[in-house]
Amino acid sequence: MVKIFDLTVAAVGLTEKQLKNLDIQYEKIYIHPNNHAEYYPGAVPITIKLIFEVPSGKILGAQAVGGPGTEKRIDVVSTVMKFEGTVFDLEELELAYAPPFGSAKDPINMAGFVASNVLRGDHPIWHWYDLKKIKRNNSLLLDVRTPEEYEVGTIEGAINISDLEIRNRIKELPRNKNIYVFCEVGFRGYIVTRSLLQKGFKEVFNLSGGYKLYKMAKATTKEIAAACGPSKEMIEEILEDKVHKNENFIIVDACGLSCPGPLNAMIKALEQVPEDKRLKIYATDIGFKSSVEVYSKLNENISLINLKKEDGKLVAILEKKNGREKVLRETLEIKKLSRKETRKARPTPLSEITVDELFNRLNSDDSPELILDVRIPQEYYGLDGHIKGARLFPLGELIKNANKLEQFKDEEIVMVCYSGARSMMAARLLVKAGFKDVRNLTGGMMLWNRKGYPVERGKF
Repeated sequence: MVKIFDLTVAAVGLTEKQLKNLDIQYEKIYIHPNNHAEYYPGAVPITIKLIFEVPSGKILGAQAVGGPGTEKRIDVVSTVMKFEGTVFDLEELELAYAPPFGSAKDPINMAGFVASNVLRGDHPIWHWYDLKKIKRNNSLLLDVRTPEEYEVGTIEGAINISDLEIRNRIKELPRNKNIYVFCEVGFRGYIVTRSLLQKGFKEVFNLSGGYKLYKMAKATTKEIAAACGPSKEMIEEILEDKVHKNENFIIVDACGLSCPGPLNAMIKALEQVPEDKRLKIYATDIGFKSSVEVYSKLNENISLINLKKEDGKLVAILEKKNGREKVLRETLEIKKLSRKETRKARPTPLSEITVDELFNRLNSDDSPELILDVRIPQEYYGLDGHIKGARLFPLGELIKNANKLEQFKDEEIVMVCYSGARSMMAARLLVKAGFKDVRNLTGGMMLWNRKGYPVERGKF
């Protein structure tokens, strides 16, 4: 079980990945019930995956993601598994109920109902990854959501007849094709599937988890980022929810955010600090210490008053030397220049380089003279790895030992970190020290790995 911001993620038993290596016949279902009665304020969905043996219904594992009460549901499944219970047992459980805490039919009951219907043959299902096989067969995709939902987005090739129209338009459906039904979360699809089976259609299946699960499973990184909202909006939301004041400080809790989240939150918060207060920011990101040190060094109107650890968190206290001055934001914002422009007789000392350009130039006659990775050793040697040939020079060390790079003062140096924030500050440090051609890797190792470019890993 783990808490990720406001979400709880919990699991018990075997995962599907483990089961694929075992000689066990299994099936799984997905549901998205609310954590408590919908009419009571504050209800949020829990996505539950329940895995069970076929045909016995013995529960093999479960995973859940959602708000308050998610862990309680996994506890219930764990207890049933302890006594070798089945999905049929989940149907009959009597669980504590009150509108602020649950529903008359608890999410665990609902998981039992859906799984039991699958085993009894009352609810034939299909899964999102079956789509390629379905399109090759004599099949029809049927979206039973409203026309408005259909217009917003659907599975390519699906026709739309809403669940409210299906009885009047049933003659439009071919009886010589397999029909694969889906709705948003699975409930309307189940109703239509049952109706069509009772009307004599032979091969009708409902998408487990609905279009909501399909969208999540097929989403690209760009689509996920767009759904989360721009980083600026996310930082503003964090500041709104996790900022409070006392007599002396504006206090920001940036714990849990990864680079460059804490740094962006700090910059945004500094803009709002009044003259009579200081900023106190808490963070757990391993790169925040060097980030805040360099930021205060690069911005003359910001003083770093204190930097220490407190209960496992890093705590920084900062002060604006003149409350009326606008906080410098150029640390993270520079004009993007092409490499052709930077190769002029007097190259611009600070510019950016894309991961594509760097990858294409590696191992060529035009390879950069030096690649500096300014992350800490745990990141450099960790899962994200590092670019072949990149030299580890943590940002905290660079502040004190930039003179060790004196021989590269007139050469092209590419700066690398996880996202591009720390490396940009490192690049500015070198430019300030007189280096002539410093380039920041846009998107850092995050984008490098996303592109699938090769990395090296190793112990330190």
